[in-house]
Amino acid sequence: MRGEKRYYGKADTLVQIAVYVFLINALCKYFLPNSLTKILPIFAVLLAGVRTASPFVLPIKKIDKPILVFLFVWFFGCLYSPAMSKGMGYVFSFAIAFIFGIYISQKNVDENKVMKFLALGCTILAAFILIQPMAPELVSRVSHLFSYSANEYAYMNAWTRNGWYTGLFPDRAPAAFFCSVLIGVGLYYLYCNYKTAGNKFQRFFGIIFVFVGAYGVLLTVKRGLLIGAGIAAFVTFIVYKKANKAPIWRICLAAIVVVFAIWIVFSNMEVTQVMVARFVDNDNPLTYREVIYGNIFEKIWSSPLIGTGTASAFSLLGIGGHNIYLTVLMENGILGFVVFISVLGYAFFSTVQLALRFGSYEYHQGIPFLLFSLYIQVFFLVYGMSGNPLYDNYILYFYLFAIFIVKNSEYHFEKINLQGKAK
Repeated sequence: MRGEKRYYGKADTLVQIAVYVFLINALCKYFLPNSLTKILPIFAVLLAGVRTASPFVLPIKKIDKPILVFLFVWFFGCLYSPAMSKGMGYVFSFAIAFIFGIYISQKNVDENKVMKFLALGCTILAAFILIQPMAPELVSRVSHLFSYSANEYAYMNAWTRNGWYTGLFPDRAPAAFFCSVLIGVGLYYLYCNYKTAGNKFQRFFGIIFVFVGAYGVLLTVKRGLLIGAGIAAFVTFIVYKKANKAPIWRICLAAIVVVFAIWIVFSNMEVTQVMVARFVDNDNPLTYREVIYGNIFEKIWSSPLIGTGTASAFSLLGIGGHNIYLTVLMENGILGFVVFISVLGYAFFSTVQLALRFGSYEYHQGIPFLLFSLYIQVFFLVYGMSGNPLYDNYILYFYLFAIFIVKNSEYHFEKINLQGKAK
């Protein structure tokens, strides 16, 4: 899968390695010792900082400002939280990823190598999910190489007996997430300009990645992640067509055809019927989340302005909130909630606006990477309604990496325009 020739300079090798280290930490969080998952992101920051002329002066951009404000609000919430140490851990991980994104936002990164890296990593993880129904003992032997608890192995075996699969992971959520990322990688290759790339196999690989990823999500039977991936794919498709100045009627017609084709492929599969049954036949479609949400609303009224403290849900509820919006509202109050929503909204609209600008200036080579960023962002937004992606480092790191893509794309886009005007 050869990549397109980019308009800006050759990628910085050290920065490229820093990106790989950062992504390895997110991909391998469940397979590495806890100490190493704490060291790797710091190491990535140090590698990126070496290539920065003034490492102690961070070049804050517009998109960074609301994120920085939320970081301070999140930190402040730790000071009165009953789970202070846990909250500080989340804040520290967030801050490290945020600083890393700032350091490399104005560097040359080879996006095609990054996407190949993600394609390889997510394909390997998805492969174990796909072979688990046929060779559960093999997957079990490999998973026992990792330091999972007895309870985690018990859950893995129970899910396998029920026809729900996790691959090498101790839970279905990370298994479904990395399959969802593989869908985004496939869309990236489908959105690339093949005439420029001169590689007819890119579309083939893109289709394979999308369908393997979708099948993997179906095998995990994770409804929230399936909906998140589906909506994210739909939004990126609409923006892609709009950036290429397609008429609205063509966009709608193409979207209907794509959805219909996907349904035809998957509808007769047993795994699809199992997933549909979870939507239709389940006596409680919320899987008892309404009890959690009821408890959250009670806690919200106890301290509506500043909340109960960062990460306090785990102490006060005994479980994650399973909705990042309600959880932030409870833990960080109205103030934190407003800032958090502004972060998500500003990043989303900035990404869409930049993709459309790329189309207007016929800078189509930059659109696929931006659309991958948009896919991760929308997935985060939607899955956040039923899951805890803000509190799962591997998902949060991907979200913040998506923000880096926007900043990096905007920086090079403006740089290219200035060079063109100078000529």
